[in-house]
Amino acid sequence: MTSRHHAGTRFAMALSIAGGIAVVAGGFADGYAQSVALELGAAFLLVAPLVWAERAFTGQIRRQVSDSLAEALNGSASSAHPDDVTRIRSRLLNRSGGGSPWQAVRTEHASFDLVLENGQRRIAIAIKRTPFALDSATVSRLHTEARRSGIPELVVISLTDPTDLAKNLAAHTPGLTLLDESAALDTWLEQRS
Repeated sequence: MTSRHHAGTRFAMALSIAGGIAVVAGGFADGYAQSVALELGAAFLLVAPLVWAERAFTGQIRRQVSDSLAEALNGSASSAHPDDVTRIRSRLLNRSGGGSPWQAVRTEHASFDLVLENGQRRIAIAIKRTPFALDSATVSRLHTEARRSGIPELVVISLTDPTDLAKNLAAHTPGLTLLDESAALDTWLEQRS
């Protein structure tokens, strides 16, 4: 969640608390003061959920627009620079030669840079450097291609910052991992060895 969403939640909570206090205060007052306190309290209590909902919907729309804009701007230019791929692939090959249970295998599939195998598991690795933030549509497309190729797991190494929706997609999709740096792949593999 963004700090803007937290600010909206805090403001809605403050309105609810102020409304509750005003209603309670109206219960102890008489006449005009009671009427004003009850009216203000009721207004605050009615407005608080609307403020929260408005902030939540605005934040979701903002994330979707940002992701769609990144997708449109990136177009098909979502391939990493060959030097980046070579550097990461060499590091993985050196690591697999040093007693690691994972073996790096070159792949013929254009969307993946290599496939890691350890006997019973296969993991596709896609290294992406996009001109703008990595969008969720690209990550979803890669995940679908991995499944169609018979590879149940996909790790996307994004050399540019992914959008919030791309991070959310990876966090909630089984068999899909999004790493924002190549060094994090070593830790991820060690956890799965």
